[in-house]
Amino acid sequence: MTVIDQDGKEKLLARTAKYVKDLRGKEGKSILEKFEIERRYWQDLNVDWGIVTDFQIPETLVSNIEDCYEHRDLGYAINFDAREVTMIQELVPSLLQKHPEKKLNILAALIDESYDLTTGKSLAVIKHMLANKRIALPNDIRWLKDACCRDILGQKSLLAEVV
Repeated sequence: MTVIDQDGKEKLLARTAKYVKDLRGKEGKSILEKFEIERRYWQDLNVDWGIVTDFQIPETLVSNIEDCYEHRDLGYAINFDAREVTMIQELVPSLLQKHPEKKLNILAALIDESYDLTTGKSLAVIKHMLANKRIALPNDIRWLKDACCRDILGQKSLLAEVV
């Protein structure tokens, strides 16, 4: 994957993911030996390589990704009108600033009600915006349960910081 480093330069990263439990015992030893081969391969290509385990990925981040993943593309939903989606996407930034203490799901319901949209439509678009990194949350906030509009303001995508 390509990320932007702290100096603003593009950097290639290669990561392999494993559960910690799979790295233990005899099977773990053979996996680690394979990883050493992989590490050398990426080293020869001057690509930053590393192992990511379940201990390094915050549960909250995993939950947020699971909540939003299917909303990367809104094409799965029959009743999405492109004009409505655009309108909601344009409304969200100003409403985040206007209502910093509101929970995201309450803000979405407010948009639906104010513009006579089908219940849940704005929530789906907000999930779409999160899934496509148009808006982002800190990794430690469970967005559906706990996130307020103020939590989104000024956030950048934090996924690259995990790896």
